[in-house]
Amino acid sequence: SNSAYEHSPDSSEKTLGKITPKLFLAFTCKICNTRVEKHISKIAYTKGVVIVRCDKCEENHLIADNLGWFPNLKAMKNIEDIMASKGETVKKTLQDNEETSKI
Repeated sequence: SNSAYEHSPDSSEKTLGKITPKLFLAFTCKICNTRVEKHISKIAYTKGVVIVRCDKCEENHLIADNLGWFPNLKAMKNIEDIMASKGETVKKTLQDNEETSKI
């Protein structure tokens, strides 16, 4: 289970928190050629919108748009679709830690 519990004297359990799956994202900013590495929410990547800012030049990079906020992307939902449309690939790996995937 991905939840932490507190045991009270009456034997009932109270949820203290929940571990949410994360993705580790690493890419090179094409504006300033800086390597960008960030942890992002897996839920946001698969169901929401993810925009990552380069730490050096502060350029915003659209990583995922599952809500249709950027209509110019048409059917592309994430960086994997965007890169594939340009004939490029995204390397995906699974780390030993089940809670973090690398894209």
